[in-house]
Amino acid sequence: SASVEYYAAGAGICSLNSKLFISSSRFEDNSLSTMYYYCPGGAIFSKNCEISLVNSSLTNNSATYGGAVYLTDSRLITDGSCFEKNSAYSGAAIFSNQSYVNLKLTQVCNHFQDGWGVIYCENSNIDVLKPYIGDYDEKRVKFIVSQEVDDEIEASVEAIKELIDYFVNFRLTKYTDRKKR
Repeated sequence: SASVEYYAAGAGICSLNSKLFISSSRFEDNSLSTMYYYCPGGAIFSKNCEISLVNSSLTNNSATYGGAVYLTDSRLITDGSCFEKNSAYSGAAIFSNQSYVNLKLTQVCNHFQDGWGVIYCENSNIDVLKPYIGDYDEKRVKFIVSQEVDDEIEASVEAIKELIDYFVNFRLTKYTDRKKR
């Protein structure tokens, strides 16, 4: 557990130009002060790195960007890991800038973000990303490419409304189906 009160990156690990293999580790309660605008990577900050994160947990970490992990020009592969209760303005679990992210058998849940997404990808090509995601329900997963819309906030609000409508109808359908039995 660490707390940094000045401009900083990666309260747990700050990695530049390296390869990391992290196994059976816990990153908990790491925090970067949000007094300053740009504080990336509550637990891990990575620039130009390859990171393997295996059977590890990242819980209750916070930063301005990338509550748990901030990546730029990096590669992150997780396997059997858990991201939970992290918080950030953008990317409560992961903030990815021109980076490759592969989450294998990884839980991502119960995060708090004030702005943009639990997993936020910046300067990424969504069409390249989609094959890595595999099959997904377009009613439950939304993508917004800022460069393709006039107003990204309006587009985001619309996407959130669609997700809420889907969720409400999904819950009502489940409830109605259960009452019929």
